[in-house]
Amino acid sequence: MVAFRGKIRRAGLSAFVALVAFGTLGLGLAQAQDQVVAEAVPSDERPAVGQQIDVAVNIDMTNMSSPNDKLGSYTASLTWDTSVLRYKGYSGGTTSGFDSPTVNEADTASGTLRFSDAYANGASGKVNVIHVTFEAVGYGQSVLDLEFSAMAAAYTFADLLPYLTVNDGNVDVATLTVTSPNGGENWEAGSTHDITWTSGGTSGNVKIEYSSDGGSSWTTVVSSTADDGTYTWTVPNDPSDQCLVRITDTDGYPSDQSDAVFRISPAPSLTVTSPNGGEDWQVGSTHDITWTSSGTSGNVKIEYSTDNGSNWTTITSSTVDDGSYSWTIPNTPSDQCLVKVSDTDG
Repeated sequence: MVAFRGKIRRAGLSAFVALVAFGTLGLGLAQAQDQVVAEAVPSDERPAVGQQIDVAVNIDMTNMSSPNDKLGSYTASLTWDTSVLRYKGYSGGTTSGFDSPTVNEADTASGTLRFSDAYANGASGKVNVIHVTFEAVGYGQSVLDLEFSAMAAAYTFADLLPYLTVNDGNVDVATLTVTSPNGGENWEAGSTHDITWTSGGTSGNVKIEYSSDGGSSWTTVVSSTADDGTYTWTVPNDPSDQCLVRITDTDGYPSDQSDAVFRISPAPSLTVTSPNGGEDWQVGSTHDITWTSSGTSGNVKIEYSTDNGSNWTTITSSTVDDGSYSWTIPNTPSDQCLVKVSDTDG
């Protein structure tokens, strides 16, 4: 409306110049507000090594004004760090008309994919032009560097590069591997052992858990400890042959657990049941020394003392740990006698 203020009444060329001048001013204001946004969006910004991710490339025309609000064509490239990501393939975009891009895969081994497409009728809004699949192969960070050498609107063929803002993607790959216990170990309850692991690209802290039922449920060992590759663990009294250890970045990934189950065995125990105080055994008589045990090596040493434990005399240096030993009482009378039974491995 402002472009017509009083100017239309002027004669001939003057009126034409005024209209063009005001019209150009209006177009300039509209263009100053126009914007195309292109982006490379990974399905997972923090995959673990071995995991595949999808990267969607979108061109958003939402903030372009008519008549340049429809994407007509583009030429683009995507580059990445091949030590972190390995190219696996691509599929066309999900937006009608931009679902069959022309793709050059010749340089994907060195980390570059080139692609282009055109659609005469154009597409408005957020236009998905391609999906690229990668496998995370090493820890570290890779920028998904998206670049355009050409972009034009449908119908008008207007160059859209002056209005283009590109948002690159980022992928940060971490790795974590449990190295001990990793299957087959036998750790006694109450003993101390080092839980060990290797890692790279993590947040700096990890959570450690263990399972005694093959991974059906987990108990926290420590909710957060430095990711330095080792943690000294006092093995709990939770005997099982279906144990696993799991270590997880406190950020939630990556995570790894023992490759196979290990065993938590009961803490060895040995208890003398006879003589256990108050007995009166005569010299030369025969009595059974008895005991209960679990988790021993299979053989025991038996000793006796006549001075309340200050000194010990060996009865047998090794006998089967079967809970009973027949003893002929020696000629060492005393009312301060004790019997000691110990595992032969100490």
